[in-house]
Parts: sequence; structure tokens; C-alpha cells
Amino acid sequence: MLKLLISFCCLGFLSLSTSAFEIYATGSGVEDCKFVPSQQKFTADLQQLLIDQGTNVTVVNGGTRQEKNLEFIWRNFKLDMNSNVKLVIYVSPGGGYKHPQWMQLEYIEKVLAYTQNNGIATIIVLPIRKLDPNDDFLKKTDALTNKYSGYDYGSYAKNISEDPENWVYRYTALMNDTFAPSRQRPKNKEFLTARGCYIWAENMLPLVLRVIKERNIQ
Repeated sequence: MLKLLISFCCLGFLSLSTSAFEIYATGSGVEDCKFVPSQQKFTADLQQLLIDQGTNVTVVNGGTRQEKNLEFIWRNFKLDMNSNVKLVIYVSPGGGYKHPQWMQLEYIEKVLAYTQNNGIATIIVLPIRKLDPNDDFLKKTDALTNKYSGYDYGSYAKNISEDPENWVYRYTALMNDTFAPSRQRPKNKEFLTARGCYIWAENMLPLVLRVIKERNIQ
């Protein structure tokens, strides 16, 4: 009888484990929480917050911290898609002249068209830290997400205060990053700290829960 009970428990556990769906989050340095220890990523924080809400999910970190080629990110994105992925969080890579807005919009549309065709819900996140609500880029992104029945989160940094505990200057980050090239000259640019990444995940949580409910994802 005890063996039978243990067997049922094991089967129940396996059933629970295999029933989990995946959220695939992809982008570059922003989405990957560049310079933040791997166990403190935005994706890990979002996964734990969802689990705490009773959602059985795996949030996959598809971020490519040093990649600047959007075509490369696009190819990897398609390769990583599988039947378990029910929701995509696409963080459009920034980079100024390297990824001008017209190019970001081109790949945002590629992602949205692909996910709509495959029945995958998609949230678009923009890499610009300070984004005016009337910004033309934001309006164009809104138009695309509406066209393809996606969700537009807006700037990844919205509602994250200027508190220095939430941001770290690139100079400081590079000095503590063993992977940084020794010849790389730091610039006065800020990145999210572990705390900042956690706040981003907290801010994202209500929209993710809403998408899960609206799309009946399970």
C-alpha cells in the first residue's frame, strides 16, 4: 500500500513537472541583465514571482549579452521556439546607431508575425530607458503590437526609480566583470543592478499574469 501511494505521488509530481509551460524572454544586454550574477537575472526573478502566484512555468533566458547582430538574435529565436513556449517577451536591442529605430521596428514586426502565426502570445519591451509617452517610436510599436495582437509593455525601465541601488554605471560594472575585455574603455552608461532587475520583474508580473489569463495559457 505504501509503495502504491509513493507511486501515485511520483506520478503526480511528474505530471506537474511536465505540465509547466515556457516563457521565452530574448534580447541582448538589457534582457540578460548584463553585469548581474546569473542567479539574479530578470528571468529568474520573474519565474519565481510567477511560481509564488501558483503558476507552474519556466522562464527561459534567451538573452545574448554581447550580441549586436539582430539577424543572429532572430535566427536563435526561431531555433529556440518549441511546443512548450506559450509566451514570448521580446526586448528589442538598443544600441543607438547600431540598431536604429527603423531596424528595431523591422525585427519587432518579424517576431510578432512569427509568433502570431504560431499562436504564441508576445510582449514587446523597448530598450530605451527614458521614453516619452508621445514618442513616435512608441506609437509605431503600439501600431505593430495591435496589428499582430501582441502586448506593448513600453520601456523596460519604466517605474524603476533613479535610486543608485537600482542602477550601476558601466565603469563600475566593468571593473567587477571578469568577462569584460581588458582593452574595453568604459563609458558613462548605466545598467540595472540585481535589485533593479527584480523591480523590473515585479513591474512586468501583472501584465504577464493578464496575458496568461486572457490567452488561457496553461
